[in-house]
Amino acid sequence: MAEISYSTLLDYFRNLQQKHVDLNTFFRFDRREIMGKIRNGVQYPALLMEDFDLDYNENVAQNKHESFEVSVLVLEYAKHDDYDNIESVLGKCLEIAREIERRITADSENPDHWMYNRYEANSTTIHKVGPIFSDTCYGYRLATTIDNTISKRLPNSSK
Repeated sequence: MAEISYSTLLDYFRNLQQKHVDLNTFFRFDRREIMGKIRNGVQYPALLMEDFDLDYNENVAQNKHESFEVSVLVLEYAKHDDYDNIESVLGKCLEIAREIERRITADSENPDHWMYNRYEANSTTIHKVGPIFSDTCYGYRLATTIDNTISKRLPNSSK
């Protein structure tokens, strides 16, 4: 099982956005951007990706297990204080987040896909977000864990 690179994960979620008929924009963002105005040129609904975190665990055989903590937001602009519009936006974004989770599940069950056996649904949560950004965006944040390699604790001898 090959090790997952930063670009592999970023490209995977960018590709999900490009193939999903309801998502119009993809970009990676920094958590500090949430308090300000969203970037220019965003077309909604949008898929935003937070930077990844890593989690490490070891078992009794001294194997190191590395997992990526991955979070994406499905966002849509909603009219300020228009609660019917907000509810409609939330319903649409929730369905898209569910579809993304189902795609990750399908890829993790495909022996020909690099995601094979790297995902378990019980590592996933989907939570409502909004309003965020000064543009009154609402939606859902999907957070999950993608397993990386399991290997002996050997250093990279080339470094």
